[in-house]
Amino acid sequence: MRTVSLTAVALLVAVALTSGAGCGTSTGGGGRLEGTRWALESYDSGGRAVGVPSGSEVDATFENGRVSGSSGVNTYSGEYVLSGSRLTISKLASTLMAGPQELMDLEQAYLGLLEQTASYTAEDGGLTLFGKNGDVLLEYSKGKAASLTGGTWNVISYYNGRDALTSVINGTALTSVFGKDGAVTGSGGVNTYRASYSTSGKKITIGTPTTTLMAATDPAVSQQETEFLAALELAVEFEVTGSSLKLLREGGTIAVTYELAE
Repeated sequence: MRTVSLTAVALLVAVALTSGAGCGTSTGGGGRLEGTRWALESYDSGGRAVGVPSGSEVDATFENGRVSGSSGVNTYSGEYVLSGSRLTISKLASTLMAGPQELMDLEQAYLGLLEQTASYTAEDGGLTLFGKNGDVLLEYSKGKAASLTGGTWNVISYYNGRDALTSVINGTALTSVFGKDGAVTGSGGVNTYRASYSTSGKKITIGTPTTTLMAATDPAVSQQETEFLAALELAVEFEVTGSSLKLLREGGTIAVTYELAE
């Protein structure tokens, strides 16, 4: 009987070990994933955790089946599916701005790792995304949740009035600060501007901006300012997701896209 018992125990141990092998999707412990802006701290590079370069911003916000955020240079969005601690991310798309090679490499690696995600653990201390073999792909901390009036917004792209979105010219900066006093101010790339605005839920109305009267030496920069300020007036709705802001025109098309400045 003693021999039978030891054999039975050995079989049970073998079964347990076998059933645990290759089940990396069970590594994640689940938790509350949605409704938080997660700021990336490190990512896997050849089996080694690499920290995010100083001064860069990479984040993710999961809400209603959509994941979105900044990938370092561009903003991105995609779809996700939750089932317990299992998490799959797919159909990622991003804007097409160029940036420093270091950040472009980070962006490519980050978006690739997102689509390899199989499970997750979300805790008070942060979020960890795991691959199918249980390997740690991405580690995040809780980032500051943005609001419309939460700081300075840097423009990524704007509607140029000719049925196209245009990226900001390299070396120039377009910004908006939505004050709690009902005024939006910022830089148009050449001049500073100010306009009144009001909101009701997700609805927004922006008045005609007034500007300083400096002239640009580059006609393209002057045209950019004119088109950007005109796009502001077309906004009828706004969406804040993590560190990203979209001003939308009638029909849900984009007027201006932003990322939150640090």
